Amino acid sequence: MDADEALGLSRDISHRIEKAIGSLSLRDAGRTVGMGADGTPTKKIDDVAERATLDVIRAGGYSMRVVSEEAGEVIIGDATDSTLVLDPIDGTTNATRGLPSYTVSIALAHNNLSDVWFGYVYDFSSGKEYYASRGKGAYSDGRKLAASSISKLSESMLTLYGIHQKPELMCKLAISCKRLRMVGCASLELCHVASGAIEGYVDLRGKLRTIDVAAGIIIVQEAGGSATDGHARPLADSIDVSPKLRVVAACAPVHTQLIEMIQRASV
Repeated sequence: MDADEALGLSRDISHRIEKAIGSLSLRDAGRTVGMGADGTPTKKIDDVAERATLDVIRAGGYSMRVVSEEAGEVIIGDATDSTLVLDPIDGTTNATRGLPSYTVSIALAHNNLSDVWFGYVYDFSSGKEYYASRGKGAYSDGRKLAASSISKLSESMLTLYGIHQKPELMCKLAISCKRLRMVGCASLELCHVASGAIEGYVDLRGKLRTIDVAAGIIIVQEAGGSATDGHARPLADSIDVSPKLRVVAACAPVHTQLIEMIQRASV
């Protein structure tokens, strides 16, 4: 599969999910229907979206390993070295409360986060798509993306998560920037970094999974931004629902300043 095929498949998946969840009421969408492979409750909207995705892949005759929030690992067709990393609904709480900003996040990789070669995020609320392939740049609806050119943390807009886990550090980061914005959807917030809408995204809760960020990370990187853990190390965790991550993603100058502050606090 090449990048064009990956983009076509991702669009097919997003359109199928959009159609499948369109008839769900908020009450039905938020109904718990089981327990996901990640150990969190599966909502009806998550289950419907994941089933729609698997139907598209099977109907298209693809052979791949799928790693998804609810099902865990699903092998479709013959064993291959291609892995599709899926969060069928990122921002489930938003979706089930009638709030905008929830997406499908799709990435293609071989073994771990370091070799993700394609990422795609579709925002169901706005109808906007973001995508990137390794070495070919990041795009949104055909427009090439570039991370912000702001170079000072004091002038930046940030998204911050981890106030309960790191209250003192989070307060320091909050007062070091100009503005804060949080929408509750990791994949979309990473795309906001890639587009230059915000300068940085910091999540130090230790709750993110590879499925949450696999697509967003390559989109940030291909837009000229940086995405690492809190110690400036590359994100290279295995592709499954078990690893819990901390992520710092930002335009390059702000990323450096964020990491310096975090390391001084001995995260």
